[in-house]
Amino acid sequence: MGPHQLDVLLFCVERRVRDWDKLTGRPHALPLWKAVVVLCFLLRHNNTQVLAAELFGISQPTVSRYGTRLRPLVLQRCLS
Repeated sequence: MGPHQLDVLLFCVERRVRDWDKLTGRPHALPLWKAVVVLCFLLRHNNTQVLAAELFGISQPTVSRYGTRLRPLVLQRCLS
């Protein structure tokens, strides 16, 4: 995926996930753009969530939660 393709994907995901950086509650471990990069890494290379967590400095459950929330949006964008 090139930089322009990633920008387009991020733009589409940001429009659908408006509450990512909400002012109340606990903040996310990663900003939205980096969470999308983690998900693309997992989808592209078919690696384990444990490896992705180690590489990006977050926990495996966090990778799993991000995947559950963002995967449908990314796959929908990739298929449309």
